[in-house]
Amino acid sequence: MNLQTESIKYKRALRKDFINKFADKTLPQYRYVMQHGDFYGANTHKGCLWEVIRPYNVISFEKALETLKEYEELFVIWDDRRFCFDGNNPKTPVLKFNGIELSKLLAEDSSVKPNEKRSLPIDIYVFDRELSFHITFTHITIEGFGRVCITSKEKTDDFGISPAFEEFIKETELGK
Repeated sequence: MNLQTESIKYKRALRKDFINKFADKTLPQYRYVMQHGDFYGANTHKGCLWEVIRPYNVISFEKALETLKEYEELFVIWDDRRFCFDGNNPKTPVLKFNGIELSKLLAEDSSVKPNEKRSLPIDIYVFDRELSFHITFTHITIEGFGRVCITSKEKTDDFGISPAFEEFIKETELGK
């Protein structure tokens, strides 16, 4: 995979556009997560960008993977700039994937143990070029449900989500 598929200037703009569209700047934790307006976004681990993404719907990991397969071109960003992909540290952490390829990679990563090397960071933000939606894969795993994912897409028929689970989410970082 060619990590420099887009210009660095374009990738910086794309990352900034993602943050401008989906992050709620009125939340009290926004400045903390964003490192007081750091140009690159949340690039050091003071918090996770998903903590300030609003509004959102919770979807299951399985439904998130299924949704990715519908797209020819998707972009991935993450919080930790130190992460290397395939032994390379991209100058601007934005990668481009085919949806099927990305879904497969994330499914493989889901079986990786916490201390083992992952293909992608655990908290990632996936979106299309037009920024018409996002799916965020968080590090939160809930027993009996699995990995928590959020999306800007309208409520989907995701039978992996129960009303009790949605109430539980409201009590976590996602619900605050």
